Amino acid sequence: STQSTWGHSECLFFFACLLVLTYWCWCGEFLSFSFLLGARLSLSLSHRMIVWGAVPRFLRGSCGGAGGGCRPRPGRLLYATTTPPPSAFPSPSSDAGLLTSLQDRVDLLESELASLKATVADMKQSQAHLMTSRRFRIAHYNILAGYLGSNTKPWFLHGINLSGKAGALRREEIIARNDMRDENGEYVYKGWPAYAKGILTDEEIRTVEEVDRLHFDWSERRDRVIQTIKGLDADILSLVELDNYSDVFQPVMAALGYHSVYHKRPRESSHDGCALFWRSSRFRLCDYRFIDFVDSYDTKTQQWLKDRCGILVLLRWHADDSPLLVVSTHLARNPENLRRDRLRAKQVAQILQVLSEFTTDNNIDAPIILAGDLNASNFRRLRGMATTMFLLQNHAVHPFLFEARTIQTRQTSFTSARNLRIDTLMYQWTRLKLLDVGTLPELATPIPDLEHPSDHLPMHASFEMRGPKSFTTQCARAWAGCLTGQMFGSLLTYQGLRTAFSLISQDGRRCTVTDFREAVMRNDFPLPAEQIDSVLKHLTVPGGNTITLDLFCAAYRDSLRPAMENFGWPDAFEAFAMFDHDSSGFVSLADIQDVLSECSPLHMAPERLARTFAVMDTDGDGLVAYSDWLTFVCAKFADTLTVQPPAGPSCQL
Repeated sequence: STQSTWGHSECLFFFACLLVLTYWCWCGEFLSFSFLLGARLSLSLSHRMIVWGAVPRFLRGSCGGAGGGCRPRPGRLLYATTTPPPSAFPSPSSDAGLLTSLQDRVDLLESELASLKATVADMKQSQAHLMTSRRFRIAHYNILAGYLGSNTKPWFLHGINLSGKAGALRREEIIARNDMRDENGEYVYKGWPAYAKGILTDEEIRTVEEVDRLHFDWSERRDRVIQTIKGLDADILSLVELDNYSDVFQPVMAALGYHSVYHKRPRESSHDGCALFWRSSRFRLCDYRFIDFVDSYDTKTQQWLKDRCGILVLLRWHADDSPLLVVSTHLARNPENLRRDRLRAKQVAQILQVLSEFTTDNNIDAPIILAGDLNASNFRRLRGMATTMFLLQNHAVHPFLFEARTIQTRQTSFTSARNLRIDTLMYQWTRLKLLDVGTLPELATPIPDLEHPSDHLPMHASFEMRGPKSFTTQCARAWAGCLTGQMFGSLLTYQGLRTAFSLISQDGRRCTVTDFREAVMRNDFPLPAEQIDSVLKHLTVPGGNTITLDLFCAAYRDSLRPAMENFGWPDAFEAFAMFDHDSSGFVSLADIQDVLSECSPLHMAPERLARTFAVMDTDGDGLVAYSDWLTFVCAKFADTLTVQPPAGPSCQL
């Protein structure tokens, strides 16, 4: 047998490793991955067991030799009188048996280690999946309803030349004939081609009918519409001007793994409506609500006139149960008629009203995205009008009104009569991060055609749900940008300001100047070094070292007006232009009364409106210029930043 000479320290180290490994073998318990080191060391040493010093009761051996060494006695590793059962640690009949037992244990440990490594890898993969699961693609598409898709409609007439001034006059005459009614309310020119005869030639009429057969007929378009929808590969899909829901789209989309909600327009003669579809593998439905827009009141029939509609759907992710609120809508037609923007603004205001009620009823604060055909060429005008209505009347409104941003695309509808961007995806920028926007093709000829089965192009974009850190960072950057006058984007609500303040305050009520400086050093608040002291003057009282939430909000409020003057507030300007109907640069009390009576779903007493106008009319001449208008709107919005709103997601105005 090979003999070895060891020093005192080496023997102690080996003994400790062997002792731990032996205890583990008896107990059958996994103490630590580090025990593998001792097992591997024991296998690499001599098969003759050498122990220095005192030997425990469960080990018996003899030591001897000189020079601090130890000579082993062959085959003398004995067990204690009380030994574990053979199943726990089989007694080796020889040194080779002991080595075999140790090797089996090492193999078992390595197997368990490999299993644990696989578990860790699965956990990392699940975490990565959770992050990517917060990303989604949403698409919106006006499909051109089957019963409405006809080239004989005056707003289509594809295939013939109606360009230029002469062509426009011919189209206007056809439209007038199409709408003409007698004293009994009956159409004078009933159906195609009656309203076109005498204006279009017989050849032009035949051309219109041939294009209708090839590109507009539902039997020709249906399969192409379905293929277009499949190609969008969307997680959430808004389809408007949708008919044939029950017999075509619901079963087709269900087969693709989508659940859906559909609502028909309230007008009895209309057969289309709005629908929202979502992948059932990613989302579950929590609640939904339908909106039937009230346009006006018919004093003759004593009924509310309703035509268009919308849908609100509250979804929750399967991955982490977080909420997402999606709105689909289709507003009043004729985007070429700018006066109808008043009606469309009224419909937007109704969406915001229902949005506030819906989120309050469900007690949720969810990110919001709106998909729709707004039938307006200027989205800022609609939002500005809605903003003005709520501010003038001090009415609570959902923060989405101030935090909504619109994705930028090319024109979404191209016919022989128009080439406009009237479809949109609006998202809450503080809660959703825009990842990419689908590119729309640049069209040379009107649609529908063989490639594009609708008079609208489908649009899509990808978003990521912001986590708490990202949400807080966005709010802090917006606050800093406003105070330094370097940028002015979407407005921050009271909730956004409170969120930004949480970066420097643990209790959400106060912090120190040191806390603020440290946050700036971390780049939580991207302030230039030379502006830190000037910003702190807005945040503290003279000689003070404490920053309160009220001072934090007041600093933003005081900087809001200068930021708007430097960078502009397009929403406010567009709203002013709607009230300034004669483009004189001024609005009167009568102008405001006229517009609000037509586009506001909220009632405001005349005497209260007169008092509000008197505040705007600083010089008392009965006219308000845009500068006075902007000052008033900024002040009204700033008032919402000084007091905490009531419970729920709405801003108290």
